[in-house]
Amino acid sequence: MDKAEFMKVMQIPEEWEVFGMYPKDLFDFQMIHFEPEHIEGAEHDRHVMFHWWLQREPSEEELKKLIALSLLEPDKNMAEYARSYIRLATNYTPQIGDFN
Repeated sequence: MDKAEFMKVMQIPEEWEVFGMYPKDLFDFQMIHFEPEHIEGAEHDRHVMFHWWLQREPSEEELKKLIALSLLEPDKNMAEYARSYIRLATNYTPQIGDFN
């Protein structure tokens, strides 16, 4: 499965690519762990994308992009959960933006 097909099947907003937040390393990581039954719980794989970035101590600019991506997330409960972790990031400050 190529990246474009994976994004469609897993309902990953195209903005992940547009914002430069879906590098090959992240896609490769997902492919290593992907199993077809994951499609039914695609929000879990999308959630991993946020944590993949947060483990890398993203810059303020990257955190702004993660916030924007969380607002595009189809699963609103998961999106709020991801934002709770964004707020804990080393480089997060309230000036980065709000979540509304």
